[in-house]
Amino acid sequence: MTEKDTARFLKKIAPAKWDDCWLWTDKPDTYGYGQFCLNGKKPRAHRVSYELFEGKIPDGLIVRHTCHRPLCVNPAHLIVGTQQDNMDDRQRAGRQAKGETNGRAKLPDSAVREIRDLA
Repeated sequence: MTEKDTARFLKKIAPAKWDDCWLWTDKPDTYGYGQFCLNGKKPRAHRVSYELFEGKIPDGLIVRHTCHRPLCVNPAHLIVGTQQDNMDDRQRAGRQAKGETNGRAKLPDSAVREIRDLA
């Protein structure tokens, strides 16, 4: 990444204290993650931040947010791990969709309880 790219990247971060989330201010992607146009590609901003401040992302690993905020690009809140690590983080944080909040649910929770009570 060139110095010009780095300066352009830093302009897209809301000012914050070191410990706070550094929120990406440019338009997010459809999943709510920041994206940064770099060499004709649009990598996610948190990945660019990790590589800028911490170094290369090891092959086969992803960059996870310890703060659970997709727009955060603070390198102090970013760690590498596996996709399984990321899914385990989501489960521990209680962000796993279940019941009627699951996008594939066919019935509201109240109907499921009623059916189970009848059985």
